[in-house]
Amino acid sequence: IIGVIIGTYSSVFVASPTIVELNRRLEKSAA
Repeated sequence: IIGVIIGTYSSVFVASPTIVELNRRLEKSAA
């Protein structure tokens, strides 16, 4: 169970910056 929680947190921490970066690129290309 602990492994699943750690995996979820790690995936969230990895995905968050990626989503933010994608949003920034989309905003720049749109503007």
